Amino acid sequence: MDGPAEEIEEKTFWLLHALTHNIVPAYYISGMVDVQVDCLVFEELLRQKVPSVYKVLKEANVDCIVLATKWFICLFADVVPMETVLRIFDCLFYEGDKILFRACIALVKLHLDTIVKCHLFPDVVLTFRNICKDKQTLYCHEFLQAMFKLSGSLPRSRIQRLREKCRVKVMQTMDELNQREAEYRTQLELQRQKQNQVDHPEPDITPAEDNMIGEQQEEEAESEEIGTGDLSKTTCNSNGELAPAPSLVRSTVGLAVR
Repeated sequence: MDGPAEEIEEKTFWLLHALTHNIVPAYYISGMVDVQVDCLVFEELLRQKVPSVYKVLKEANVDCIVLATKWFICLFADVVPMETVLRIFDCLFYEGDKILFRACIALVKLHLDTIVKCHLFPDVVLTFRNICKDKQTLYCHEFLQAMFKLSGSLPRSRIQRLREKCRVKVMQTMDELNQREAEYRTQLELQRQKQNQVDHPEPDITPAEDNMIGEQQEEEAESEEIGTGDLSKTTCNSNGELAPAPSLVRSTVGLAVR
């Protein structure tokens, strides 16, 4: 971009806004559901277009969510060399998010011979990390040509159907995880309560002590009733002064006798 710094800053802001609100609007929200969905779409495209690599992943028990989450969430920034990142971004703003799948498939097909030699989980993960920084991705123009040539036909309607299919799987998995988390929290709370009972046991009260406590509470209630100053429970003596009603006097005498 050319021009004053403020103008460049404003253009950059609106490009970022278009990227996060129009091109990949649900990548950067809580849960990152669409990132997981697109990783599964990529896995399905591998099954259809590069079955040999798909077989390697299944035999090594590797999910594309493990391999490609950073590719999608970073839009290949900090994944491939910067020159190639800029070319991918050019296509991303022009063609939309479909270009991300083209880049993923091109990376795999360019390194097909290396990937099919992997058999173990660590080998697959390490290989997918290394293929992003070699000479195949360094030459951005050759890589850009490979993106469109090696990925073949990739209509948007096809991607949309795959996304709808994969979204169901992702939501089911998230529901299961949320249910497990709720059960785990319930178990922790029960364990905490049990431990609290062990650390702070309630004292045992005998029936006799329970009766004594009840009598004390009754006496306190009667004492409070006498001292409330309720005029309905008082009477006037011969001198015109207020005095406790006879019933209260009897109650007080009874308490004194007790």
